[in-house]
Parts: sequence; C-alpha cells; structure tokens
Amino acid sequence: MIQTKKVLVVDDEKLVCESCHSILSEEGYQVDMCLSARDSLRRLDGERFDMLVADLRMPDIDGIDLIEQAKKKRPDLAVVVITGYPSVETAVATLKLGAAEYVPKPFTPDELAERVRMAFEKQEPPPPQTSVPAETTVTPRIVKRALQGSSPKGSMAITVDLESCMACLTCVVECGAAHLDTKDPSRARIKDVFNASRVHVEAAGDYPVPIRCVQCNDAPCIKACPTGAIHRDNPEDPVTINHQMCIGCEYCVLACPFGAIYPHEDSRMIIKCDLCADKIGPGEVPVCVRSCPVDALRYERLEDVARRKREEVAHNLLVTFVEGSKDVSRGEVN
Repeated sequence: MIQTKKVLVVDDEKLVCESCHSILSEEGYQVDMCLSARDSLRRLDGERFDMLVADLRMPDIDGIDLIEQAKKKRPDLAVVVITGYPSVETAVATLKLGAAEYVPKPFTPDELAERVRMAFEKQEPPPPQTSVPAETTVTPRIVKRALQGSSPKGSMAITVDLESCMACLTCVVECGAAHLDTKDPSRARIKDVFNASRVHVEAAGDYPVPIRCVQCNDAPCIKACPTGAIHRDNPEDPVTINHQMCIGCEYCVLACPFGAIYPHEDSRMIIKCDLCADKIGPGEVPVCVRSCPVDALRYERLEDVARRKREEVAHNLLVTFVEGSKDVSRGEVN
C-alpha cells in the first residue's frame, strides 16, 4: 500500500493556508495547517511530516529561520517556499538552506501542485547503480563520450542559410511539439506548442532568421545565473538548464548577447536551445534541422563552419582581385 505524503502548510494568512490545503488535498496529500512558525516547529517535534510548505514573511519567526530550524530537526524534510515578496537573494538563500522549490505569490493551483510534485521527486533516492569491474574506472565524462559516439554535441552548431529560409515556422512548431511537457499532447493548444519551442524567428534586415542558442564557449548566461541552474558539465557540452533549480529571475535573458534565451509566456520557466541533447543519439540531428522543408538549417561541426567561412572569404578576395585585374588590363581603373 502506498503511504500518503503528509504536508504541513505554514502561513500567517488563514486564506492562503486554506487555499494550499484545498489544492494539495485534491492532489491526494494529507495536509495540516499552522498559522504561526512557532506552532509549526512544535508540530514537527511531535509528528512526522514529509514536506513543509512555508511562507517567508511571518510575524513570529522569519521564514528563512524556520527552514533552518526545521531542517535541523528533520534533515530529510522536503521544503517548498511560498512568498509574496520574491527576490533573487531570498530564493538563493532558501535553496542553499535546502528548500527544494520556490513559489512566488500569487500562484495558480497548477503551479503549486507542480512545485510540490517536483520537490517530492527530488527527495526520491537515486536508482541503484550498475556494478562495474574493479579495474574499470567509470566517470561521467567517459559515459557521456560513450553515449555521444565520436561527435560530442558541444562541438556542433546549427547554422542557417538565410537565402533559403522562408520563415515557414516548421522548425519552431516541430521543436515545440518535441519539447511539449504534457501527458496528452493531442490536447495541447497551438499556444502551448509555440511556448514549448526552443526556437523563435526574428527579422534580421530583409531576412527571417531562426534564433537559437549558439552554445558560447564563455557563456555569459552561466555567469549570470545565481542558482547554477544554467550550466555546462564539460567544455564541449551544450549549455543546459536545470528547471528544478531555475527561479525565473531572467538574469540569463539579459546576459545573452544573441537574444536566444527567453521566458515561457505562462510560467517562470526559461527556454533555450540545448541542441536536443536529451533527444538525439549519435549520427542524429536536432529536431529543427530534421524538419526544415528547404534544408535551410545545418547541423555541423564548429571547425567546419569556421573552415567554410574562411573559404568563402578567400573566394571573395580572389574574385575581387581577378575582377580588379581585368579592369586594369582594360585601362578602366582611375
């Protein structure tokens, strides 16, 4: 028999407590309420709860102090923070103390339920590891190399042939459909598909250009992220986002020089291209490249891109020199 998770909601506003109680009870949790932080600490001494959902600003004990004391009593206690005064500083402070999720007020029932679900998922023990021979040293880097084959995704790039691109948005729609996070994709709205896309199209002069992350070597978005949600495990890997750590501060959006990072319209989730790192295997290409009806998109090695550009520049210089020589032979140079 599966044991029902017990959740303790703490907020000095009775209406907020009752709202959380209603939302989480409908999700199947056993929910109790406290209107003061001190009462919640006494409850934690006498009863076993699986999660604490706590406001940050309460008159008797500050929410951050409450989390710190609660985690000392119960290190395995999952914590979700709710607050009407969100800031990067408080979000980082609570995450460092062990809070699993951070929910700004006002929130919808779906947002709270989703954050609680994600917090419980973080508490689940990792799957058992497969044993390996004692003489074999297995590192994450070796495993990634084995999975990626001879073409590390981080050494690749998606380029666009501007003259071929028709701005048909096929790449945007296919990308969104591939990344749509819903149990029943057939019921998704067109807006849901577009919001899930890691690609958007903007005008660059007279040309429509699909915009996506170029996986900068010295990625400014990584430096700007206060929680470490945006990261790269190895220099050759694509830059990815851990959405469970993302607090939606949008610092990365401001830091990106290419406009390739942007917030989801209906949530705090940040969207960016990761070259379909979790969806393609060796020899395969990202969804947008595969779906382009006019082959305007290419998935190629960075060194090949650089070599082609050098060849184009050399060719243009040669043409200019030859044409200039013809003009001289005809006496047409002033």
